[in-house]
Amino acid sequence: MPASPTQLRQLIDRKLPDGEAPFARQFAALLFEKAPRELREELTPDIQLGITLSALEFIGKRAPDEVLARAYSPSLETHGWEAPYSALEICLTDRPFIVDSVRAAISRSGFHLHHYLHPILHVDRDAGGRLRKKGLDRKDGGTA
Repeated sequence: MPASPTQLRQLIDRKLPDGEAPFARQFAALLFEKAPRELREELTPDIQLGITLSALEFIGKRAPDEVLARAYSPSLETHGWEAPYSALEICLTDRPFIVDSVRAAISRSGFHLHHYLHPILHVDRDAGGRLRKKGLDRKDGGTA
């Protein structure tokens, strides 16, 4: 049975301070809203929380037009969570065909992409590039 959005929201509320939980809940909802059922069936709420918090930390600061990328295999000792897969996180301004380009590069490198999450979000940053945790908008114009 897949982890439900309710389980993830409840876990966020238990683990994060009150001031951080609402933004993390909103981010998690957008991050996983289009996740395929197979992925949700594989990921426990704890793994989904790890993915959410890791992604939030990763996108926390970025200069305009800067491309951020990192790859890692999450472990309890290093990251505080673990998952059955390695992770590749990318943060950049939306570009045409970026998902297809990244998928092709992964394949050319001899790796297999099992699943991916690809939320396109409008975020607000301060002058130093730090994420303002006040609200997210989907790229399609809908407010989350």
